[in-house]
Amino acid sequence: MTPDDRWADRIAWISLAAFSALWLARWPLFPIGSDPAYHLFVAQQVFEAGGPIGYEWWQWAPVGRPHVYPPLVHLLIAGLLGIGCLPTVAIRLVTAIVVPAVYGTIYVVSARLFGGQVALCALWLALVPFGFSLHIAGTLASGLALIELLWFMVAIVERRAVAAACLLALMCYTHLGIPWV
Repeated sequence: MTPDDRWADRIAWISLAAFSALWLARWPLFPIGSDPAYHLFVAQQVFEAGGPIGYEWWQWAPVGRPHVYPPLVHLLIAGLLGIGCLPTVAIRLVTAIVVPAVYGTIYVVSARLFGGQVALCALWLALVPFGFSLHIAGTLASGLALIELLWFMVAIVERRAVAAACLLALMCYTHLGIPWV
């Protein structure tokens, strides 16, 4: 690591810490949009059922429909409910964690592939449009899948076939729209 990369690394982590603090200040406004509320509702059903569900009785009344949405986000939220989190706290916590995690992953993956200075630029370019943060917060499953997609790119570049296959499978378990990217 060059001295310039070390300098960029420090600046990037300070930027991430500042963003995370400002993002956490928005806590009363979480969740953002209706998608997290849907995931919370499904997570509550998963928690009550004791595991993944295969049928949505609450949609397409009166007969319902098969539940085909990948369950990773629902299982994570149900896990928080299982340890005693209130539903609103659980969805707010996931929202508060996923967005900074996406930015942290952007920086770490970019630094690993391209070096610290390029990673700092990538981080700042991702942080500037606040609408991107709001979009991630509004679509938590695709935010998690974006983290997996970035690590998938690392596995491909480093020719780690087993890791790439596992990450691709995890993406399919998180959000069906992202693996096709």
